[in-house]
Amino acid sequence: MINKINYYLVKSFLKNFLIVALGFSAMFFLINIIDIFERIKDSEVGISLVFILAILKIPQSLTSIIASVVLISAILTFYQLSIKSELTIIRTCGYSIWKISTPVAVTAFFLGIFWVTIFNFIEIVSAKKFYQIETKYIKAEMRESIEPSSGAWFRQKNFYREGEDIIIIARKIYKNSAEFSNVSLWFFDANNIFYKKIDAKRMFLENHKWILQNAIVNDEKLINQNVENLEVATDLEESFIKKKIINNFDSAQFFLIFELPKLIQELDASGLNSNKFKVYFNGQLNQALLFVAMIFFATYFGICSIRNRKAQIRIFVGIIFGLIVFIASSISFSLGSSGIISVFESTWLISLIYISISILLIYRKENSAS
Repeated sequence: MINKINYYLVKSFLKNFLIVALGFSAMFFLINIIDIFERIKDSEVGISLVFILAILKIPQSLTSIIASVVLISAILTFYQLSIKSELTIIRTCGYSIWKISTPVAVTAFFLGIFWVTIFNFIEIVSAKKFYQIETKYIKAEMRESIEPSSGAWFRQKNFYREGEDIIIIARKIYKNSAEFSNVSLWFFDANNIFYKKIDAKRMFLENHKWILQNAIVNDEKLINQNVENLEVATDLEESFIKKKIINNFDSAQFFLIFELPKLIQELDASGLNSNKFKVYFNGQLNQALLFVAMIFFATYFGICSIRNRKAQIRIFVGIIFGLIVFIASSISFSLGSSGIISVFESTWLISLIYISISILLIYRKENSAS
C-alpha cells in the first residue's frame, strides 16, 4: 500500500514536471523566434534556420529557470491531490506531511543529478551548435569567436624595456587559434606611468612575437601613425592562449561538470580569474539540493484544505516565490562570479537557507494540521 502511494505521488509529480517544462519550452520557443527575427533583419536567413535556432536555444533557457519549474510542478501536484481529496485519503493511511513530501523530494534529488549530467550534455551540444550557426549565418563569420562585454584583458612584460609592462585589451577572440581583432596595447614604464598606445585591427601569435596588422601608434612623438605591420615580443605560448585565456573568457555553460575542476585548477595556476567557473561548478553540484528545497516549499504552498478560501492565494504566492527564487539565484551567481561575495555564499549558502526555511514552514504546517 505504501509503495503504491509513493509511486502515485512520484508519478503525479513527474507528469506535472513534464507538462510545466514543455509549457515553458513552448514559451521560450516563441520568445526565441521573435528575438532571432529581430537580429536577422539585414541577413538572408531562411525561415527553417530560424526555427532550428529557436529550438537549439531552449535547453539553455530552460536550465536557467529549472528550480522554479520544479517548484511550480510540485505545487500543482500537491494542489491537484488536495482538491481531489486524495491527500485526505492518503493522510488517513497514516501519512504525515513529511511522508507525503519525502518520495517527491527524493525524486527531485535524482532529477537534479540527471539535470547536471545527462541534460547538461544536451544543453552544451545545443548551445555550441546554436553559436556555430549564429556565427556563420547571422554574424557572417566563418570562425567561432568570443566577444567579452568589457574586452579580454591580460598583462605581459615589455621585452624591449626592462621592468616595464604591456596591458593587452582584445575586443574579439577567435577560438581554436591565437588570434585577436580590434586590439589595444597600452605601454607602462617602470613607475606604472602610461606613455604609449598601439591599436590594431588584427593581432596573432607567431614565433614568440605578436604580429599586429593595420596598426595605429600614439606616443610622445607619434600621433595616429599608421603602420602596416608591427612586431611585439612575448613569452606567451599558443597552447596557453588557446587553453587558458580563451577558456577564461568562454562561457562556463560550454563545459561539462566533469571538465570544470581541471579547468579551474589550470586557470588558478595561471593566475587567471576562475570565479565564474567556480560559481557555476558549485551551483551545478548543489542543484539537487536546491530541487529538494523547492519540493519542501511546494509542500507548504501546495498542500491545503479545499475549504480554505485562501488556498488559491497561497498557490499564487508560491508561483511568485518561484520567480523570486530565479531572480535571487541570478543575483547571487552574478555577485559570486564578480568576487563581491564568496563562492560558498553565492551557491551552497543560498540552498542551505532555502532548505532551512522550507523545513521550518513544513514543521509549522504539520503542527497546525495535527
